Amino acid sequence: MAFTYRETTGAANDVEQEIIDSGGQALALQADSADPEALRAARLLAVNVRTIFVAIQAALPHFDAAGRIISIGSVLADRAPISGISVYAPTKAAIAGLTRNLARELGPRGITVNTIQRGPVATDMNPDSEDFADTVRSLTAVGHYGQPHDVADDVAFLARVEARFVTGTTWNVDGGYAL
Repeated sequence: MAFTYRETTGAANDVEQEIIDSGGQALALQADSADPEALRAARLLAVNVRTIFVAIQAALPHFDAAGRIISIGSVLADRAPISGISVYAPTKAAIAGLTRNLARELGPRGITVNTIQRGPVATDMNPDSEDFADTVRSLTAVGHYGQPHDVADDVAFLARVEARFVTGTTWNVDGGYAL
């Protein structure tokens, strides 16, 4: 269950905790329900940031001293080459901020925390064959979309023991998007 509240953080947190304590799932999001833009931002925060945070919390008890946390963000956290991303981009910037702070907190345990900020990658949700794709392609230095394996290869590298000294980074895997 997700719900919004406007000002009373303490009361909202109490309700959220009560639901969780009774075995449910809850997410309190601060947003004025009379403001459509605030509600849209709250939904994106729940999906783009909260899910990563909750997944990390669930995984941490199972990590040993060689644990790796690798999040997938977006280069749009740092760049705005197109309009219409003013609500989406800050959620991706939050992932980068979470990465830097968790790296500091978890470093003493030997756990590394990094984010791959992907650029345009050909997926079902982001096809490289639509009209808009020509515009996106023109914004990359390499002139084409990435493929899922391009991101997967870099995740695999960060998961390796050889990357044990890489932490707190945001690694742009974006084909030179909007340089």
